[in-house]
Amino acid sequence: NIIHVGASKSDFNSLNEALTSIGLLDTSLKYLIKMAPGTYVENSSLAVPSNVSIIGSSREDTIIDISNIISGDASGGVISLSNGYLENMKIKYENNNIGSNLSLIELTGDAKIKNILFDVKNNGGGNFNALKISSGNSTKIEDIEMNIEYKFTDDGPGDDVINGLFCENSGKLSLSNVNINIV
Repeated sequence: NIIHVGASKSDFNSLNEALTSIGLLDTSLKYLIKMAPGTYVENSSLAVPSNVSIIGSSREDTIIDISNIISGDASGGVISLSNGYLENMKIKYENNNIGSNLSLIELTGDAKIKNILFDVKNNGGGNFNALKISSGNSTKIEDIEMNIEYKFTDDGPGDDVINGLFCENSGKLSLSNVNINIV
């Protein structure tokens, strides 16, 4: 079952709309969400069910902009992926204050991500994970580039914690071609 997301000639105009529709369909079936080139501004957290894979056209042309989401809007990750697959896209996040704690993508179970570019600009104000892996059994991360610009606050020692990749309670983790740049 293939669902197309794009500005025209598609089933849906946003990733959130596509994911919401899957919740109304048969959850025992596998779904592939194919995202056309474009910038998709998402305004709420995205929970990707375990029976869903999401593939963009490329990490230069398919941009998921989650800048409007702050930590209070996201329990877990802004994009939560359990046993699913995410490939070929840019995750864009520009915000003046993340609030308290924020993870852009949280992986659990046997989740896999490939060819993802993280483009992050943040003016500080809390604990931040670009990619968080928790309760993973066999997680695979391949061809990932993280560019994180972060302005640290001077509220006191240890106030800001920045992680490109944060793992807790995870099993087997396979990494291939992962670059993390924090400035």
